[in-house]
Amino acid sequence: MGLSSVVTVGLSALRYKLLALELGSEGIGLLGLFATVLALGVTLFGVGVGSSGVRQVAASQGDEGEFGAATRAALLRGSWLLGLIAVAVGLLLLPVLRGTLFLDVPAPLTVCLIIAVAASVVSAGQVGLLNGLGRLPEIAKANSFGALIGTALTLGLLTIAPQWALGAAFTAAPLAVLGLTTGYTWKLRVRRAFAWAELWGAFRPMLLFGLAFSVSILMSNLVQVLVRILVKQELNLKNVGYFQAAWTIASVYLGFVITAMSAEYYPRISAIAHNALELNRQVNVQMRLVLLIATPIILLLMFLAPVIMAILYAPEFGRAAELLRWQLLGDIIKIASWPIGFLLLAREAKKAFFLTELVWNVSFLALALTLLGPLGLKGLGLAYGISYALYFASVVWFSKRLTGYMMESRILVFVALALGLGVGVEIVSNNDVIADNLIWKMLFILLSVFLGVFVLGWHKFRKHIVV
Repeated sequence: MGLSSVVTVGLSALRYKLLALELGSEGIGLLGLFATVLALGVTLFGVGVGSSGVRQVAASQGDEGEFGAATRAALLRGSWLLGLIAVAVGLLLLPVLRGTLFLDVPAPLTVCLIIAVAASVVSAGQVGLLNGLGRLPEIAKANSFGALIGTALTLGLLTIAPQWALGAAFTAAPLAVLGLTTGYTWKLRVRRAFAWAELWGAFRPMLLFGLAFSVSILMSNLVQVLVRILVKQELNLKNVGYFQAAWTIASVYLGFVITAMSAEYYPRISAIAHNALELNRQVNVQMRLVLLIATPIILLLMFLAPVIMAILYAPEFGRAAELLRWQLLGDIIKIASWPIGFLLLAREAKKAFFLTELVWNVSFLALALTLLGPLGLKGLGLAYGISYALYFASVVWFSKRLTGYMMESRILVFVALALGLGVGVEIVSNNDVIADNLIWKMLFILLSVFLGVFVLGWHKFRKHIVV
């Protein structure tokens, strides 16, 4: 799954790069607008059913009777229904879209956007079914080959019809993923008739729980927009670009880790959600594993922040290196929080999940308002880290109330030590003499690995990992 994410992101970057060379900044700006509306449309019309469906399918795996069959059928048919609703509403709003957001944009491109939204909504439900059943190879193949097909079509059209290449850039991959996941799920379809009441009884919990995902995502998107507006007002548009660059790099890195591990971890703990003792043990095991893997990479990225910014963007973006380091420092807490957050999802704690997301978004916005003025972009990095510390405390508190969860002391010790090392990296990075010394960098990385093995006890938890 991690390699699949790398392939998908790499091919996406290739599409953007070649489109930028051919269509210029205006073409990329239009593509960015399409991508933003696409993400918003999938959130609104998908209502989180793909994510909530993973939990329902995984929990029903042991039930070979009516409930298990109805759950699978409801997820697949419900996703297709949501996709059809997206097409119908999109076509009804087509004149509005063309008259506001996509003024002077050819109608076929706007129709392509509607098709891409519907395809993404349907394929999300089908991926949810595959994920809940543990069919990870099929998901990885669908994502990778979908991105490959989308990139090939985009590049093929780029030389003969650049305008259609722009449409293919955001439509071809979702359609390819839809075709592949439809093929993978065809043999899993339940070939029998269900009464409407049966399907609704299985689909309703997915829909209600999915709304918590959707509302949280919309809330996060709104906060991100407000923070960017704040940066523009307090500083300038150039600093908005620096913030966007740092945020993207940190998000992409974590995306690899979370996508790969959640694909196996979330269904696994959903299947044992009723067993609080085993659920809590698996959460601690996952925390040890993800911290051991992620922390050395985070520290390495902190050291290489100026180089990464210059390579992926331009030399002037090196000014955002300090912001990126503070964000990565906060990501240590985020990584530690992540396995506990999935406990709330596995237990279907809608209110607790929403409240923990609310804690992060409100605290990040409030701290950004407070710290941006006196500290500049560094204030956003501090706001990010403090917000995740508050989020971490909230997920632990809710999990303790739900299942009696207790975090192992060695995990807390490791997180504290990792944060200390991260602060050390920030101090060293601001010292030109030490920062250019490769020995210091390797020392920090090796020290983090040693602490991980020693504190988290690799030999003790390796045998407990469920594959």
